[in-house]
Amino acid sequence: MYTIFDLPKIPKHLILSIEEVLKLDNKFTGLSNNYSTHNVQNELKEYLQLMFPEHQFFRYQLLKGNIPIHVDVSRDIAINYIIDTGGSNVSTVWYDDTRTTAIESVVFQPNIWHSIRTDIPHNVNNITEQRFAITITKGEDKKLLNKSDREREEYDKLINTSSKNGD
Repeated sequence: MYTIFDLPKIPKHLILSIEEVLKLDNKFTGLSNNYSTHNVQNELKEYLQLMFPEHQFFRYQLLKGNIPIHVDVSRDIAINYIIDTGGSNVSTVWYDDTRTTAIESVVFQPNIWHSIRTDIPHNVNNITEQRFAITITKGEDKKLLNKSDREREEYDKLINTSSKNGD
């Protein structure tokens, strides 16, 4: 479900503050008050592109509140670097196809590169503060383009429900 990478930490001077990130355009296409993604600035993108030359999308990711069980619509795998975990015991949990039985769980530490399977039902639990990360994707996943409008709307509603419930 996940892989930890032995890669260098991102130099702190390359990482914008949360306040600066929130001034950037939100690239998340869903309607959510508790989740957003923002393109990293050029200097950081150039640094990351050297480490991940086959990848195209380098984004800051901000999460507030727990994220409900879901499968990512636009990608199967994400490479993440958590800057602030969002709490002392934030866990990523993967579930079976019924979305009722947890099959694996992990608490990722900050400043560690890892990849996660996003094509398997998963969620993020125990977020008590803002979670701040960098997420990397190879490219626009054709999977998103093949989704019906109804499927995209259902995904948007799922993310929105979480923010409305204050999770």
